[in-house]
Amino acid sequence: MSEPASTAAAGVSLGSSDDGLTALDDALVLEPMGSVDYACSLLPEWCHGPGVYGGLQAALLLEAMRLHVAEPARQPRSLTAQFIAPASSGPGTLTVDVIRKGRSMTHMAASLHRGDKVFARATATFAHTRATQPYNRQPAMPDVPGWDELTDCQHGDRPPTFLKMLRFRDCLGSRPYSGAHDAHLGGWGRFVHPTALTPASITALIDAWPPAVLACYPHMERAASVELSLTLHTAAHNDIAPIDVPVLYESRSDAISDGFSEEHARLWSPQGQVLATVMQRIIVFD
Repeated sequence: MSEPASTAAAGVSLGSSDDGLTALDDALVLEPMGSVDYACSLLPEWCHGPGVYGGLQAALLLEAMRLHVAEPARQPRSLTAQFIAPASSGPGTLTVDVIRKGRSMTHMAASLHRGDKVFARATATFAHTRATQPYNRQPAMPDVPGWDELTDCQHGDRPPTFLKMLRFRDCLGSRPYSGAHDAHLGGWGRFVHPTALTPASITALIDAWPPAVLACYPHMERAASVELSLTLHTAAHNDIAPIDVPVLYESRSDAISDGFSEEHARLWSPQGQVLATVMQRIIVFD
């Protein structure tokens, strides 16, 4: 077999440390298996309940497609992922498919599975920068206290296992399970281990916060992503920040019905550049 392929983190492999936690780079290592398949390890440290959390699954799917495109000028612009079954820890396989490759744009599909059991699937668009389109517009980052002005917080009395890999400092909306009137939350966050901001790590980060709908509940409830649609903005492809910096997250839900919440979120770099926007369909379990 070929040597394991590193993630997009500039070839950096930071590995595990003595604290027993696993760096994101290690969780995203892929090993080519033939022309369209990649092997991965779904690590138990990154689980949310019975399976690896959706953000890591989406990041694995995106990384497999990026490796298959193998053309740095074609950057990932969008990703739509569906989470079909709990991705229990253990070996996994990512299978990719080129739907169409044009002069400047490639449309891809990928699935994460173990044998015949499919855990997740996704489609993505990779494209060149449109150099002839100089007009840029982005939402302003909220005016909030900086990372160093805040203290670490924990999301719930029994947070999912994977949240041990992250640090959060809330400063927007309300805390989860606070019985708030508005489904609005957010703040600064980063991985415990130094991690470069790349399309894959940004994809993993933007699904790491609790759903905004949980701010409305006065007690703990279980929730999970059913699907997400992610747009990666120009800043997500630029070297805009050193390794190990916090990013700012803000999420709102304006439509909640039948146990499902439609959530819209954004992620900003410390410099105020929008990295990604996402729409997620969240299910709240009884």
